Amino acid sequence: MPFFRRFGSSPGGWSAWLFLLLLVLLGAVYAWPGLGGSDDFWTHAAVGRWIWQNRQVPDHTLFLWTPAIVWIDHEWLSQVAFFGLLSAGGDLGPTLVRYLVVVLVLVPFGLLWFLWKGRVTSLMPVLFVLGIHGSSGRFEARPEAFSAVFLAGLLTFLVSWSPPSSPPETGRPAFRDQLASWLWLPLFVVWANCHGLVFLGVALLAATAACDLVQDRFDARSRRLALVALLAAAAVFLNPYGFHYWQALALIRGTTLQHIKEWAPLWVEPATELDMVLPTGLLWFLAVLAWARTPRRRGSHLAWLLLLAASLLRARRFLWLTNLVSLAVLAANAHALDPEQLWQLLWRRHRQEDSRAVEPPPIPPSWRRWARVAVLGWLGIYLAVMAGGLRQNPAKDPAVPDQIARAVQEHRPPGQMFNDYEHSGYFEWCYGGHPPLYIDLLNAYPDEVFQDYLEIVNLTPRGLKLLDRGEIGYVVLITQGRGLSMQPLGDYLDRNPHWQHVYGTREGSVWVRRTPGSDETHE
Repeated sequence: MPFFRRFGSSPGGWSAWLFLLLLVLLGAVYAWPGLGGSDDFWTHAAVGRWIWQNRQVPDHTLFLWTPAIVWIDHEWLSQVAFFGLLSAGGDLGPTLVRYLVVVLVLVPFGLLWFLWKGRVTSLMPVLFVLGIHGSSGRFEARPEAFSAVFLAGLLTFLVSWSPPSSPPETGRPAFRDQLASWLWLPLFVVWANCHGLVFLGVALLAATAACDLVQDRFDARSRRLALVALLAAAAVFLNPYGFHYWQALALIRGTTLQHIKEWAPLWVEPATELDMVLPTGLLWFLAVLAWARTPRRRGSHLAWLLLLAASLLRARRFLWLTNLVSLAVLAANAHALDPEQLWQLLWRRHRQEDSRAVEPPPIPPSWRRWARVAVLGWLGIYLAVMAGGLRQNPAKDPAVPDQIARAVQEHRPPGQMFNDYEHSGYFEWCYGGHPPLYIDLLNAYPDEVFQDYLEIVNLTPRGLKLLDRGEIGYVVLITQGRGLSMQPLGDYLDRNPHWQHVYGTREGSVWVRRTPGSDETHE
C-alpha cells in the first residue's frame, strides 16, 4: 500500500511508527476510565434490554411515572449493542464496554492519520494530540461514539473523492470511486439507526456536493456526489419510524436541552474547561490556515469547518466532531503546513534583496532529527503523566450507587420516587421501570418535567409545593458525582418533619414521607 511504503521509505520512518504507537496508547489512556454512576450508558443499555425483551422499538417515554410523550428512539441499534455487550460479558461486561470505547475512540483518529496527504513530520503528532486532548471530554460509552466513527469514515471518503492540490478529474468516476459512493448508502442506514447525528453527516455530504457542483462546474463527479447526497438523505428514512424519524429534531427546539450542560454554548455557565476549548480552537484555526495556503483548495473543506464551528458555538457537545473535521481538513491540506514549506516561506521573507534567484536551502538534517527526538520525548512524558493519573483513580466510579439501588429495591417505600437526574441511568438499568423514576437522562418527556425538577432541587416556593404533593412518596439522592448539588435539598428534607431519613451511606440517602409505620431506618 502507498501509505506503508511512505512510512517505511521516508526519512525517520521508525519515528513515524513510534509517533503512531504513542498516540494509540494516549488515546487508549484517555478512553479507558470505567463506567460511573452518572454515565448515561446505563440508560441506553436499559432501553436496549427493553427493545430486546419486547422485540420492538419504543414509541413513547419509558421507565418514568411522570407524563410521557411520543418518542423517536434514533439510537435503538446502539442501545441494543450496549445491552448485548453488557449481558454477554456477565461480570466482565463493564470491562468489555471499556474496550469498546477504546476502539470507538481510536478508529476515527486512526482513519484520519492514514488519510494524511503528505510526509509524516514532527508536527503531525502534535496536531493529533491537540485533537485527542480537546475531544477527551466526550470519550464515553454513548451512541455519539458511533457517530464519530461514521463521521471520520465519511470525511475520509469525501477527501479522497475530491482531493485538493490536483486538477479536477473529468469524465465518469472510476469504478472504485463509484463503488465507494454507493457503499455509503447502506452505511447511512446503519448510522441513522445508531445515532441522531446522522443529520450532521447528511449536512456535510450535501454541503460537499453543493460546493463541488459550483467549483467543478457540474462535472460528472460532482453530479454523482449530488445524487449520492440525495439518496443518503432518503436512506435515513429506512428505520422503524419511517418519515417520523425527523420528528426527533423537535427535541432540540424544546427548553429541556437549555438546562443540560452538553447542549449549552461554550460560554454559558458552567463554562467548558479551557484545556479542551483552547486545543480545539487552535486546531480549527490551523485547519483554516492550511486550507487558505493550499493553491487548489476545495470550498467544501471551508464549509465543513464553518458548519462545525457554528454547531460547537451552539452546543459544546460538538467538541469531538469539530476536532475530527479539523484534522480531516489538515490531512487533506497537509502540504500547506509541511515544515519544509514553512521553512522556505520563512527563508524567503528574511532573505537579502540581492539573493532573489537563490533557492532556499533545505532544513538541516540534524534539526529534523532533534525535532523528532524532542516530540517523541514530549509524547512519552505526556503519556506517562496521563497513565499515572489513570492509576491513581479507581476504574469504578465511587458514585455508582450499588448499595442504595439494592436498598430501594428490597425496601420499596410507598408512593412514587423522586430521583436526581445525573444518576438516573444506573437506577433504570437496575430497575427497568420497576419502580419507575421521576426523570432520566433520555430527556424524552415534556419540558415541564425538567422545569419542575429544577424547581424542586432549587427549593423554590413552587418546587416545595410540588414536593409536598402526595404522589411523591420517597426521595433518592446521590451525593457524589457531577451535576447539581443535592445537598440543599437533602438538608431541607432532614429539617422537614413530614420527611424521614431512612437510609444513608457515602453514596447517598433516601427519605420517605412520614406515614404510620414509616419509622424504620436502614443505615
